[in-house]
Amino acid sequence: MGVFFWLFQLHSGAWRYLYELKKVEVHALFYCPKTKPVKPENMKPKTKAQEEIDPITYIHRYACWTAARAAQHRIKGLNIEIICNALDKINIVRFQEIKQPFQNYALVHNQLTKNLNKELKKSNLTVGFGVLAKIIAIYFKTAILTPALALKKPLKPYLKSIYPPIDSNVLKGIGMDSTKWKSMDQRAHKDVIKRMKKIDYKGIKQKGFWIFEKYFDPGAK
Repeated sequence: MGVFFWLFQLHSGAWRYLYELKKVEVHALFYCPKTKPVKPENMKPKTKAQEEIDPITYIHRYACWTAARAAQHRIKGLNIEIICNALDKINIVRFQEIKQPFQNYALVHNQLTKNLNKELKKSNLTVGFGVLAKIIAIYFKTAILTPALALKKPLKPYLKSIYPPIDSNVLKGIGMDSTKWKSMDQRAHKDVIKRMKKIDYKGIKQKGFWIFEKYFDPGAK
């Protein structure tokens, strides 16, 4: 008799356990917002940006972001959105789609900085030529130069001519630490490029201006 009573208790206890477990599952399914399933008809349709993105747009967006992050530090009113919108307006992305985008980088650089300055002024922002030059330099570094260097093949001449981003560390490395990159005008920027050519003209011809990135310190403030 004791054995039958024990089996009955075990059997009823198991059913009670399963019943309570089922209640938890039902509660989680219908009342917990994290686990309640979403009906397909209630799901929001994906935007075009979420559905697909081509490689050029992908690289362009990232290059805009890196350029903006590098240049907007401690400059009042200058933010990532404004810089990225300005880069879109000057159509800088077109240089990714051309096999030989420029023969004379100095002329291209001057035109891009001029157009970029116009767009920033529409947002009531006036920045030094050094800031404009850094935005352009970081964009090309991210979108064109770095992917080319990753192939570990000799760079084409037009890639070698791209100016490097100029900051206080680079200026110090080439012996021009008294120059402030944010307040550089166009003439001062030309002097920096001339200085680089004087220091290592052969290196620039063989590898490119990017060799002066050896002075770049990502941890510097």
